[in-house]
Amino acid sequence: MALVGLCGFGALGDGFQRSIDTGATRGTGAAAQAGSPASVGRQAALAGVAGRLASSGGEATKLIKGLALRFPESAVGRMVSDGSYFKLDDFLAAHVRGARYHDAVHSAEVSSLAYDLARRRGLANADAQFLSEVGIVHDFDPARAAGSSPRVAATLGQMGDIAAHMGWDTRHRAMAEALIQRTMYPFAGAEVEKYESLVRALPAEDAAFVLREGPVLSEYADKGGNYMLRRFRTTFDKVRGLVREIDPTGKLTPRDLDTGAFLRAIGRPPAFLEDVGVAERVTGSADAVLGIGRDMLERIAPDLVHRLETNEGLFNTIVGTKPSAP
Repeated sequence: MALVGLCGFGALGDGFQRSIDTGATRGTGAAAQAGSPASVGRQAALAGVAGRLASSGGEATKLIKGLALRFPESAVGRMVSDGSYFKLDDFLAAHVRGARYHDAVHSAEVSSLAYDLARRRGLANADAQFLSEVGIVHDFDPARAAGSSPRVAATLGQMGDIAAHMGWDTRHRAMAEALIQRTMYPFAGAEVEKYESLVRALPAEDAAFVLREGPVLSEYADKGGNYMLRRFRTTFDKVRGLVREIDPTGKLTPRDLDTGAFLRAIGRPPAFLEDVGVAERVTGSADAVLGIGRDMLERIAPDLVHRLETNEGLFNTIVGTKPSAP
């Protein structure tokens, strides 16, 4: 089967096509449950990864394999263990060369943390895996200039081919489109209006799911993932990369981004103001987005919050910014 749209888009198209040609398994939103024969086989396949990490290609490969070991049932774990979705080399190639922040590792981090947070909050494994699948493709924009940031609109423009490859039915494709739109940053104005229109087009149950999970995916897995999963040295290198994505001229510095304040704001009420408005306009109630704030994260993932706050403090100290007000 040829994916005409993607095959005309360089590395992403080539990666998808090679994945199909080599028989890589497609993912579905109802993938194998933990403890099933497929899951046990995946664990066995990943068991051999640990001993090979030290000599397995570049830094990105090592980091992604590390995520697969930590989150074996996520889309990343399945990709590394049995070639679901992509062969690992194709996944790396599907991200623009020169990406310094929004790279393959970032996509893998978002995917892994989306799965982990969903399971910690009690979501069914199938729902958690679907969110993980959305995370792994949320930044695919192969036509962007090397070293620049991905464009949500470009990703959504390829959703027909992406959904076909990921094995999503019409329902899951529509939900994925809305979830990816919610990862837009900054999330304001016309971007909120588009998100609202996508949510309005969903059946009530699916709209409630997206209204609840979209902010979690965007705020914690996407915006916070790097800072919850990595030590400061790695996160600081990524922030320097983000600076170069934003300003290739080199005039902008990490200090200008005030990353400490950015991290302090994650999960705070202002981050969800637009979500509350959309929920109230679409459903008449903001119930779907209640209970997903920073206090929720502190209850279910104190380890992740500790790493986030440690990195915040180090950015405040080393980069030279002042601690943010509570």
